[in-house]
Amino acid sequence: MFEYPTYQFNKYIRFDEKFIIVRGPRFSGKTWFIQDIPGKSNIYYIYIDMAGAIKARKKNLKVFQAIKKDLFGSRKFTITNMEGLSISPYCKYFRCFFDELENAERVIYIVLDHAELLRPWDHYRRLFKAVIDHYHNIRLVFVAGSTPMLIERLGVNDPKAPLFGRWERYIDFQYWDSHTTYEYVRSEIPQISDEEIFLLHDLTEGAAQLVMKYVEYRKMMTMDKAFAKLEDYVKKKVLAEMSNSEWGLRIIKAIAIDTVGGGYTSLKRIYERLPGYNKDNVKVMFYELLRYDIIENIGGNIRLKPRILSHIFIK
Repeated sequence: MFEYPTYQFNKYIRFDEKFIIVRGPRFSGKTWFIQDIPGKSNIYYIYIDMAGAIKARKKNLKVFQAIKKDLFGSRKFTITNMEGLSISPYCKYFRCFFDELENAERVIYIVLDHAELLRPWDHYRRLFKAVIDHYHNIRLVFVAGSTPMLIERLGVNDPKAPLFGRWERYIDFQYWDSHTTYEYVRSEIPQISDEEIFLLHDLTEGAAQLVMKYVEYRKMMTMDKAFAKLEDYVKKKVLAEMSNSEWGLRIIKAIAIDTVGGGYTSLKRIYERLPGYNKDNVKVMFYELLRYDIIENIGGNIRLKPRILSHIFIK
C-alpha cells in the first residue's frame, strides 16, 4: 500500500491492459490510487477530472492544444475545471487529439476521475472500443464514485457483462480491515491512542479516503475537532453528489434514525418515517441513492455506508 509508486502502479496494471475500471465502494480510496500513485510514478498520463469538467467553461480545442503543447515536454498533464469536454465519437477535436497522442510514441494513460459524470447521451462504448483497437499506445483508466453509474454510462445494463472482451481489466478496492487502519494511522501519528484509532475505524469502516482525511486533520487539531471536520467533509461530499436533493436528504435522515446505533432498517420502515409522502416517489429516490452508492441494501436490509453517515445525518 505504501510502496514505491511505480511498482505500486505496475502491480495493479499490466502493460498490455488497455481498458481499466477502478471500482469499489464510495470512499474506498479509488481517487487516492489514480491521483497519488501515478503522480509519483514514472508513467506518462493525462488526468481528467469530470467533476471539475461540469463546473467551468473551456473549449475543446484550447484544452487539447494545451495538452499537446505540454505532453511533449513533460510526462503528465492534469485537466480540471472544463465543462464541455466532449468525449464523443462525433467530436473532431477529440479524434485529432488521439492522433496526436499516437504520434507521441510512448504509452500514455488517460485517467478519467468521477467518470460516472460522463455525458449519458454519448456513445462511449463505441468510441472507447475504437480507441483501444486503433491507438496502440493509449490506455484508458476509469474511476467513479458510483461504480453502478459508471457501468450505465459505458453502455452495459448488466454490471457482470463483459465490456470489451479481451481488453478490459477491473481493479477492485475494498474498505481496509481494522489491522490496516491501525497500521496506517499509527505510522502517521505515533502518539495517537488505540481507542481513537478503533473509534475511527468503527465510524469509517476502514474507508481509506476517510481514514486518510482524518489523519490529515488530526495532525493539525484535537480529536473532537478532527472528527467534526471529517463529518463536515463527508456531508458536503454526499450532498454535492445528490445535488442537494431534498428528497434524497429526507430518505437518508429516515435511514439514519434507525441505524445510528448500528444495524439495518427496511423500505417499509422508511415509508413509515415519511408519512404523507408518495410511496412511488420515495421508492424512485431510494433506488437513485442505491445507484449513487450512498446506501447499502442486502436482501431488504438497508443502511447508510459507511457508518459515519448515520452519525452525520441524525443531527
